[in-house]
Amino acid sequence: MIIDPDTGESDQEVAFEAPLSERWTAVGLIGNSDRDDNIYAEAGAVYDFGDGVSFEALYEDTNDGDGVLGFTVSYEIGG
Repeated sequence: MIIDPDTGESDQEVAFEAPLSERWTAVGLIGNSDRDDNIYAEAGAVYDFGDGVSFEALYEDTNDGDGVLGFTVSYEIGG
């Protein structure tokens, strides 16, 4: 839960991450925002190439806008 201390309005979210195999993970989130009376959700999959490299495909949507499909390639430095 995220609360704006000035207005008292909040966002409530529930997220999950579930391993599907050694390299694939399913991710998702659903939430509700009191600030703009909005319901939003995300669903996606992450593929771990190993050596700190991963790829994520994520679909994001809200009840007051069009959905967006995004792709991210990330590389972990250090660690």
